[in-house]
Amino acid sequence: MVYDVLRANVEIPLLDERLKVLNEVGSVLTRRYDADFGNFVECANGDALRLLNMIVTQFPSFNDVSMYIGKKVYFWKRAQLLVGDIFQAFDARGYGDLKNVGQLTTCADYKLPQVLRRLGILEYSKDLASRIDKKIAIPKDSEKEVEIRANTIWAVEFIKQKIQERIPDIDSLHVNDHLWLAGQVKSPNDKPYHLTRTTFY
Repeated sequence: MVYDVLRANVEIPLLDERLKVLNEVGSVLTRRYDADFGNFVECANGDALRLLNMIVTQFPSFNDVSMYIGKKVYFWKRAQLLVGDIFQAFDARGYGDLKNVGQLTTCADYKLPQVLRRLGILEYSKDLASRIDKKIAIPKDSEKEVEIRANTIWAVEFIKQKIQERIPDIDSLHVNDHLWLAGQVKSPNDKPYHLTRTTFY
């Protein structure tokens, strides 16, 4: 039945892993929150950072962390996206009345670095550019994959800081959304995005 719900016109990659994520979320919400995600959100007491921490600690499939030269790098892409979506979907009211949203970073996935590269903001080494353009997979948690994601976050932070000189209230969520929407506009000159098999994007 779940497979019918997820039916698409293409084969969904990592379908078994995605099903495990759905089961994990359902199990936690049923056991701890009376099967009501609203109850979960209310436990954050209107704090985006507290909600973010609750998501990554109670739903391990959202705990998007990589090791890089012996240090942990916390991306939390899907967790931050979830918090941002709640904030925006409820127009900062009700469940979306969250403080500290401005401390969230961009959602480092595969689409944003492609857009940043198109704009000339992100530039790859010749070797990495060649691998991406030839659609050679970049392994999850490899140095190259972590560097792409980390540099995406820094690039968005620099963009945000520049825009804040004119629009002080801008935050990473706004920049993230703008870049993502720009990525939906296809161009024949687009370079490929990097390919990494993961459920964290």
